[in-house]
Amino acid sequence: MRVFRYLFKEVLGSFVGVSTLLIVIFVSSTFVRYLADAASGRLPSDIVFAVLMYRLPGFLELIVPLSLFLGVMLAFGRLYVESEMIVLQACGLSKMRLMMYSQGLAVIVMVLVAALTLYIAPLGMEKYYDVKAEAETQGSFNTVVAGSFKQFGGSDVVLYAGEVTDNKTLLSDVFVAQSLKTSGPNKISLVKAKEGRIVNKDGHRYLELEDGVQISGDIQTNDLTVTRYDIFGYLVEEQQDEEGPLAISDIDAKSTVDLIGSKKRKEQAALQWRIGLPFMVPVIALIAFAMSETSHRRGRYFKLLPGIILYFVYFVSATGVKTLIEDGKMPADLGLWPVHLLFLLVGFGILFMSEIRHRLFHRGKGA
Repeated sequence: MRVFRYLFKEVLGSFVGVSTLLIVIFVSSTFVRYLADAASGRLPSDIVFAVLMYRLPGFLELIVPLSLFLGVMLAFGRLYVESEMIVLQACGLSKMRLMMYSQGLAVIVMVLVAALTLYIAPLGMEKYYDVKAEAETQGSFNTVVAGSFKQFGGSDVVLYAGEVTDNKTLLSDVFVAQSLKTSGPNKISLVKAKEGRIVNKDGHRYLELEDGVQISGDIQTNDLTVTRYDIFGYLVEEQQDEEGPLAISDIDAKSTVDLIGSKKRKEQAALQWRIGLPFMVPVIALIAFAMSETSHRRGRYFKLLPGIILYFVYFVSATGVKTLIEDGKMPADLGLWPVHLLFLLVGFGILFMSEIRHRLFHRGKGA
């Protein structure tokens, strides 16, 4: 039991360290990207943190297994380099028993990944779409940034505002350019106004411009009309999905219960992925333990790169099977089990490679 606690502590320390590093890298890079989107007006600034937090569980279900794989390799690699594994084996602990000890943390991580992939990540994606949909229902003007151009009402209208109030309802030094495709390929409308405001009326939102000039006509023939106005209005067409602004079309946002019994191939593939991902954890822990065997001369990082490559081959193979299920080229009932079985055999093959070579050598020598 003392040996188990010692090995568990070693693997846990490496796992926590690698997980922390990967999470920090993900959060910082994603946060910077969302901040850039908010600064450019593509994402409302007040939902940046919420969007990041709701997306985090979906990335954790991929980060956590990789962290365990690297944690097992680094922890046992150090034990091999410092000859502690030789001492443990000399005390009567076989490779198989030590491998089973390494599965202690893998079982806990497996439960964590199952919770993430089956419940927490889909719930996070659902909340993510809810937040985005709510922001979209508040109108395109929520992402207007002073001193920058913004498209709204589809792609035919471009808005510029020199100043914007915090609540996004009052604009100053406004310029609006619109392509009048229905009137002709070269017809445009240019509007300049001192102020603009958002007006809600009859369930629609209008951009109401005050005290300005409109130039409209054919730019190719220079047949233009200049009109001065006190008030000029634009109807803002809110683009919504056919099923409404809160409709969720992404399968990743659907609950696991909703996917069960579905006849759609993509939803069947998503269900098999969610079920199969947790079972990758003990397999990759086995492979990591087998790949960690090294010597003092080679160092603990000697097999790290080959191990990472094998891990990604495993992950890509599982992704490929998911794609085959989506395309109807593979029965959904098989799920990811063929991939798990294949790499389980690979793991045991690597683990007992020296014994296999030894037996083959003596068999050939005896012949």
